[in-house]
Amino acid sequence: MSPAGWAALTAVVLVVLAAGWYAVQLARRLDRLHWRLLSTRDALDRLTVRRAADARLLAASGLLDAEPARALTDAATTCLMADEAVFVNDDLDRRRDGLGGVAYDERSVAERNERESALSRALRACLTPQARDRVSADPEGSRLLESLDMACYRVQLARSMHNLDVTQVRHLRENAWVRALHLYGRATPPDTIDFDDGASALGPGR
Repeated sequence: MSPAGWAALTAVVLVVLAAGWYAVQLARRLDRLHWRLLSTRDALDRLTVRRAADARLLAASGLLDAEPARALTDAATTCLMADEAVFVNDDLDRRRDGLGGVAYDERSVAERNERESALSRALRACLTPQARDRVSADPEGSRLLESLDMACYRVQLARSMHNLDVTQVRHLRENAWVRALHLYGRATPPDTIDFDDGASALGPGR
């Protein structure tokens, strides 16, 4: 083979190797994002339980007006006692083990998100500026309120991080190489988690 032929063959091999390396990196990045989404969903699930538990403790403290406190207790208890369900109805959660009995259907997902939204609305209605001042004046109330605020903030942060990762996954799936090589397999695009997290009125960032 002539030197020109060897040079052309070498160039072809290098291009193929580079393309293969790039495809592998894309696949790894996509897989990492998928698993990060699952981790964030797990964290959000735990954080919403913590938020509901802290809300119920504050409602039971006797430092809030009776009617708002009763509504807050009802909303928090509904979140804690309802049947387990995921936040979104895509295929990613099905990749995990140990999720037997968890509801995936659209109605269960909608109900889960509505329960969390209802709790946020109850918190906003209950924790007016005047109510917050009254609760903060009590040492135990201040501790309960601080814990609840932090739980609310973490719920907001986890949901925001999850939805940002969803945006990244969707953008990556539009990559020509990802589409051509079908690197995402049969998985449907991930969905954002959409419920009212009360971020505008609760938490350290309010």
